Amino acid sequence: MEDRKLANLISLSDETFAQYLLREDLFYEKIQDKEEIIKESLEIGRKVGEAKKDIFSDIDGLKDFYNLEIKYKEEKSEFGYYELAYFEDNKIIFNNENISKIEDMASLNNLPIFEGIELSDIILAHELYHKIEQEDKLPTDRVYITYKKMGFITKKVKLKAPSEIGAMAFAKSFLALEFNPLIINYLLAKAFGRQEILYRKIYKDIK
Repeated sequence: MEDRKLANLISLSDETFAQYLLREDLFYEKIQDKEEIIKESLEIGRKVGEAKKDIFSDIDGLKDFYNLEIKYKEEKSEFGYYELAYFEDNKIIFNNENISKIEDMASLNNLPIFEGIELSDIILAHELYHKIEQEDKLPTDRVYITYKKMGFITKKVKLKAPSEIGAMAFAKSFLALEFNPLIINYLLAKAFGRQEILYRKIYKDIK
């Protein structure tokens, strides 16, 4: 049976997925220039993806250039419930169990868009972007807002969403994907029977 929700998500723009990622930021309600942040983060991710694609023939070449160590772990305690991988200390650590779940879901849905694509490469590209952010001091990793905490007291905080938006745009650009990489998050949510929750969150602002 066709998953119409998945088909609907595939048709959405990158801007819509970026809006979802920004809404997930802890400080979303305090952000003033939301549209500008989305626009700039997408543009940076896309441009960096195109630039790296002109230099490196594949994702492995890019990984080797940055001398990153890849690890695969099964321990659930090291990951968030829906986490697929994380980057730290020049290492990318993959969550084998959750990656297997999205691969099973992709196979069950038998979608042509996944033909010839290793889903682990999408996750790797996303995490590689965070390394590139550090090395090249990209603006997506340096977006701060200042807000009033109490009276005249203000607080400056760093936003996480621009980095995630940039990483998704980078992965799509570098791998020449026909869909937004966040689609694989839907597949993982579906594996846990929680796809409706994610679907509604992404579609929140769609009229």
